[in-house]
Amino acid sequence: MQYGLCIDYSPPKLVDSRRALACANSGHGDNDASQSKGSSPGHQQYLVPAILPMTIRHSSSTMASVSLSTTAAQQVNPYLGHEEKTAYVAFSLKQFKRSASVCAGDAQHASFLPEGLFTVVLAHVMAHAQHGASQAPKLSRTHAVCFMESTKLELQLVPAVGGIKMKITSAQPGAMLHMLHTMISEAARERYFELKSSLLLPFDDKMLLFFEDVLYHHKSKQDMWVDEQLLPPDDLVAKYGRLLPVLGLQDKYDVFISYRQRANMVMALHPRLEQHNLVAFLDANNLETGLNFKLSFMTAIGLSLVACPIVSAATIMQMRQLQHSDYYPARFDLLLSW
Repeated sequence: MQYGLCIDYSPPKLVDSRRALACANSGHGDNDASQSKGSSPGHQQYLVPAILPMTIRHSSSTMASVSLSTTAAQQVNPYLGHEEKTAYVAFSLKQFKRSASVCAGDAQHASFLPEGLFTVVLAHVMAHAQHGASQAPKLSRTHAVCFMESTKLELQLVPAVGGIKMKITSAQPGAMLHMLHTMISEAARERYFELKSSLLLPFDDKMLLFFEDVLYHHKSKQDMWVDEQLLPPDDLVAKYGRLLPVLGLQDKYDVFISYRQRANMVMALHPRLEQHNLVAFLDANNLETGLNFKLSFMTAIGLSLVACPIVSAATIMQMRQLQHSDYYPARFDLLLSW
């Protein structure tokens, strides 16, 4: 289990709407469902990605002579160019970035895809995705489709760009993209600690863009060179808007996140809130350069339903170390800074 070769697995409980309604009306609730076959305590199931079928959309006979997942993926998972709500995680032993864009062929040439990498990643993703599954996933060693509440997540091994394709069909794919990229990168490094990952966005049938450059030009509202083409910020939003943060003050917020410094916890909390269709204020995204900071800050608080102060353990330790004599002014300053 440590290396993603085998994980505890609980298949999603698919609800028969007519039976559920009958149970609810009779007052028995889910008692009948809890006694169904395979749900008894102690009956543990496991998922072993390495013994999954090679693909999910091709007959086993066409893949009978193929033993390597990368070879199979080259045949069945081509690079398709630009697709909405889609990004790629490319793997390499050395950073290959030279500009804001890269040709698919260059990314493939610089890539390093160990055999079995996709199944390791799949095991880690399924360990998290299975708990919110709304129907049975479709799994293979080169392609997987998972259904989580209102989100459809598709993963594909795509050797043509040297990585894994992520297609996220949901109302807030940007939030899921952040968490998924982190999860995939960490899973790969646990098994192959020298691997480096790059997050890429498909531009056309030959070119991909580095997400960090797209994000920078989006936030700074600057034009971006892609090969010999100059893209204005509006074009970036039109092409990748669903994967990018919403900038500037909004009409209202569900949550106002307050924190003293940029922290990993805050960067992880924000996309999780967005994933649940909550509009969250984060100064890195919603405070525009050049505007009155205090006025914008107070305006955002007034437009928010809930304020969520983030207090780090280091700050709590700092407060505990204060002497009694400076208890009130020092702690009052800290509270104001929150």
